[in-house]
Amino acid sequence: MGPVAVPAADATVSAAISRARQALAAAPDAPEPLFALCALLLGQGDASANDLLPKLERFRTYAPGWLRLGEALFAARHMDAAAIAFGRVLAAEPANALGHAGQGRCLREQGRLKEAAAAFERAVTVMPGFAKAWFLLGLVRDDLGAPDAAAAYRAALDVDPSLHEAALNLGIACQEANDIDGALLAYGQAFKTRPESLGRIAHALSSSPTGCVFLDLDGLRQTLTAPA
Repeated sequence: MGPVAVPAADATVSAAISRARQALAAAPDAPEPLFALCALLLGQGDASANDLLPKLERFRTYAPGWLRLGEALFAARHMDAAAIAFGRVLAAEPANALGHAGQGRCLREQGRLKEAAAAFERAVTVMPGFAKAWFLLGLVRDDLGAPDAAAAYRAALDVDPSLHEAALNLGIACQEANDIDGALLAYGQAFKTRPESLGRIAHALSSSPTGCVFLDLDGLRQTLTAPA
């Protein structure tokens, strides 16, 4: 992996970087402290991370380290480099759901939507209880205009009913499918997890040709909280 550009360092993590340097000095031949330090430096903008990147090649099959590095690179918006790191995870562990999801996120950011959907599908096949991957699969299916986005949002909520955005997006998907009852159920779940979203729900309901308009927010609140 070649050098990557990094922004200015964040002084608030200097102590963590110092501890990571000490850990690497104490165990210079171990992969974990090397990847930990490199990820911290990349995430916090220290250009000395580039000096460590060639050393990572000694540990091409150390999946936890490449996963951590991929997350740091993704957060720093280095999508090509992050994709390489997640690819190393999968080369070492082909059934690593986090690696598949990481690749999917990179592909979506790069606009490669069909490939991203396939990556998220692999993630949830490997780990059916991976709620975030189901949610991201729903998002990319929405990006593609696919009719099965709602199924992915439902799967995410089956695993984690507290996923507000999944419930909200499911409501929107139901509206687009002319399923107002299903939309209200989904919006009710979204409201339960985040009551302050009532105005956002009202806007979603009123902005679709297949939605509905409530005269006041109290009426909408009563509808959303009524027993199913």
